[in-house]
Amino acid sequence: MTLYGVVSLFFLVAYVWNISFVWEYFSSVTFYVIGLLVILLVGLYITFHLDKNFKWKTKQYFKISIIQLVIIWGIANPIRTWQIDSSYTKARLIIEPLKTYKLQYGQYPTTLTELEEKLHQSIPTRTNIGTRYRYELNGGQDYTLHFISYYGYAAYYNNEKDKWVLTD
Repeated sequence: MTLYGVVSLFFLVAYVWNISFVWEYFSSVTFYVIGLLVILLVGLYITFHLDKNFKWKTKQYFKISIIQLVIIWGIANPIRTWQIDSSYTKARLIIEPLKTYKLQYGQYPTTLTELEEKLHQSIPTRTNIGTRYRYELNGGQDYTLHFISYYGYAAYYNNEKDKWVLTD
């Protein structure tokens, strides 16, 4: 039962985690829910098939999967919120050196690598979600800093207002 619980938890977390980044690209949340239902129905079918053919009592195992899924959904949103907020905070390690660079050189760097080399500072490349920070220079006097968040949403830093905007 322990092995089943661990394997079930692994697959459910992998599904929920991976699809959190891509389901918007497939049109809507409908595909996410349908995919999850298919996985659960296949698990239920296998459970009943094993019970019938081998006279096992595996229905208890399937209940473990349902409980795990509810727990995963229950903690996913607070974790997701923390990861996004902490990624904004971590981006300060890019934003502040960009301000310093502009004061010293009169314009923003072409790349983050140039920023690191000229200021001799380590600049984070990945968010706490695991996606990359993207930097683009806009005419030397402005820049765009953004990253892909959950569900395919993009988080953009508004340099003029000094705040982040999350778009879908």
